[in-house]
Amino acid sequence: MRLSPARFLVAFGIGLGCSVVFTFPSWSSGTVRVSGATQSLGTSHTKLNNPADHTEESLPRLVIETKHHTLTVTVPGRQPMVMKAQGAYALKAGSHSVERKELEPLWQAPPTYFLRRGLQVPPHDSSSRFLRGALGHQALLLDGSIALHSGPIWNDDVGGVRLSVQDMAMLFDVVPVGAKVEVR
Repeated sequence: MRLSPARFLVAFGIGLGCSVVFTFPSWSSGTVRVSGATQSLGTSHTKLNNPADHTEESLPRLVIETKHHTLTVTVPGRQPMVMKAQGAYALKAGSHSVERKELEPLWQAPPTYFLRRGLQVPPHDSSSRFLRGALGHQALLLDGSIALHSGPIWNDDVGGVRLSVQDMAMLFDVVPVGAKVEVR
């Protein structure tokens, strides 16, 4: 199969010989982490096009308004899009950038997750600390610690900023690694 320069395909096995193919537009630059269902904690990295291909002016800008619980995405040449951002109030004001994008991300439960449930806290690197699905199917990670996600719930344990599944899917497609995020 010959790939056009505007598309890059990633395929990986899931379960009984099935495979899933993701198509990433060429402007989805940076690193995307893809985790297969048959992998316990491992991931495979796929390098898409070079983030240096984008200028500061061509990158989408994200602004999270903590008081209004919104995330606004401004893509050059398009109308700004405003999304409900659950949990935004918990973020500290400042400037961040999208460090990586993850498909089927793993969430590492903090000690408070276990303590609030009266459970023994497993060691930091224990596989029982990693939960798939808590962040939804896609996540953008800012500075390695803040997740923009569409997990089924938001609370202080999960953290980050929760968006609707539809908004997260659009954001994942439009926002490349390296895009700036301002928290106000």
